[in-house]
Amino acid sequence: MKTWIAAVLVLAGCASLAFARKWTDSTGKHAIEAELVESKDGNVRLKKDDGRLINIPLAHLSDADQNYVRSKAGRDKPHDSVTVWPAPPDEELSKDFSVKVNGKVSPVYVARVAPADRSSRAAGDIRYEKASFTTFDMQGKVKVLVTSSVPIVSAQVLPSSLKIVPKVFKKSLLLTLAEPKPLTIEVNGDWVHSLHIFANPPEEDAPRPDDPNVIYFGPGIHEVGHLEVGDGKTVYVAGGAVVRGVIQPDEPSWMVESTDHPGQFSRTYKAMIALCGKGITLRGRGILDGSRCPNLARHLLRVVKSSDIRIEGVVLRDCGIWNMPIGRSDRVTVENVKILGYRGYSDGIDIGSCRDVTVERCFVRTFDDLIVVKSGARKAERIVVRNCVLWNEVAHALSIGAEIQADVDSVLFTNCDVIHNKGAWALRVYHCDAARVSNVRFSDIRVEESRALISLWINKAVWSHDEDRGHINGVTFNRIFAQGGAMRVELEGFDATHLVENVAFHAVTRDGRPLTAAEVKCNDWVRNVKVTPTAEADVAMKVDPPQINPARASATGPASTVLPVSSLATRGGETAASKTASGPQPAAPPAAVAPFDAATAKKHQEAWAAHLGLPLQTENSIGMKLSSHKFGLW
Repeated sequence: MKTWIAAVLVLAGCASLAFARKWTDSTGKHAIEAELVESKDGNVRLKKDDGRLINIPLAHLSDADQNYVRSKAGRDKPHDSVTVWPAPPDEELSKDFSVKVNGKVSPVYVARVAPADRSSRAAGDIRYEKASFTTFDMQGKVKVLVTSSVPIVSAQVLPSSLKIVPKVFKKSLLLTLAEPKPLTIEVNGDWVHSLHIFANPPEEDAPRPDDPNVIYFGPGIHEVGHLEVGDGKTVYVAGGAVVRGVIQPDEPSWMVESTDHPGQFSRTYKAMIALCGKGITLRGRGILDGSRCPNLARHLLRVVKSSDIRIEGVVLRDCGIWNMPIGRSDRVTVENVKILGYRGYSDGIDIGSCRDVTVERCFVRTFDDLIVVKSGARKAERIVVRNCVLWNEVAHALSIGAEIQADVDSVLFTNCDVIHNKGAWALRVYHCDAARVSNVRFSDIRVEESRALISLWINKAVWSHDEDRGHINGVTFNRIFAQGGAMRVELEGFDATHLVENVAFHAVTRDGRPLTAAEVKCNDWVRNVKVTPTAEADVAMKVDPPQINPARASATGPASTVLPVSSLATRGGETAASKTASGPQPAAPPAAVAPFDAATAKKHQEAWAAHLGLPLQTENSIGMKLSSHKFGLW
């Protein structure tokens, strides 16, 4: 304490520093004005106004000053830190896995998921298996120790693009996580009973329970029927909280007939939590749970006719219908949300007739569509989905449709990982109505398992509302990396006045092999499709430009120059060789016009290779065979 007293005497009467604050010792008898430099190993270093530094044990400071130091360390200090929360006493925990993060126990919860047997995966089926998940906050690099109930023969960490290889020790595995990400760990090839690790960034400025504008769910189990949230309110679901949806006695309901099973009716209730207004936030690290509600009974979280909405950090589990429909709303951000479900129609995030919506850093594993854009009452436009990890069980991973009664424009899906695609299509525009879909871009997407990769489709289906059919015009697939299975690519218009047109494929690869024009299956009502093995620079769309994670530069290539928007009919194809050659240029070979057979396609390749001065086929540094192509029209 002698050092502390001497410092007080020296600083007596000195002016305060610009960034200084008043510090008080644990007795309350001594005070000092100084700037916090750092906190390390239980000591605090302060800087006086004359530049001299003093070291003080953290325990010698007042409680308020100690809390201040800890809060600053959580926000500013670049050292490893982990926050975990105890599970509620009545919550079922995993028997398959336990997890420690930097030595701290992170509770492992249970989530119902679809079974492997496809005959057991019918909509509304009550059969399910159990996967596991844990959630924690982290800052800096952390060590994650996973212990399995069975000896570990093999282990895979997904997404594979993160290139995380765990160290295995009998029943345990150890991995290092450098930044907050959603991970999936599959042990001994068991993909059904996997472990999902939801690593979050540190929470900042958590609301106070006594704030009159905050609806606060603290640690423990809470039961909610229907909660409607209005203007300026915040719903906070703390770490360690589980908010269960239940059906309250005499709660209003209505009967709804099934679209694809006419004559079957289900009783439906209002959403468990409905955000209806302006400037509303729902956030936290807790769980919204729908396991106590029957199939098709209620949404866990709904946003309707609202604006300036933010949803962040929570886990949604076991909803009996669409988890999070967002309808007729503007300026909505959904960030770091995790969704797990197994029941029929348990879509992840449905964005309907909305403007200016961003969905980012989310994880979705559900039984139906994962993230989908729809339109009904009004136009949907300026939608961005980026940096998400997706597990498609039965329908679509990233899609537009099926209900498209109003125009859809300017939609960007970018920098996402589809770690499983066991369903219909990974990337799709599924158009069953009469409106126009335009300016859609799928970019920098990695599909690790796919039976059906890409589909643009116009026709009538059980979901159709309009008698007339629609249009799809201007869709780009850029840097799509897919592997596994046949991975079909199909384009299907409806008739001569309802076309799929102006579609571009740039650097789309399947099992490391570039997509060719002959592999794009088209019907008679498709026009102006272009295929090239080289990536296209990202264009300045009417939505936010893609934010590519630098850590994935090896998977996505260097950052691209942002160019003005130009029509698909006049885009690209010019190479560095053709730009720099001097003198008159020879006439270019004609574009390939479908239909054509493999021999004709090869002749076009040879002609363009000779024109551009390029070899017909090259091999890159990892042994991939790359063929020269030029845009074709069909």
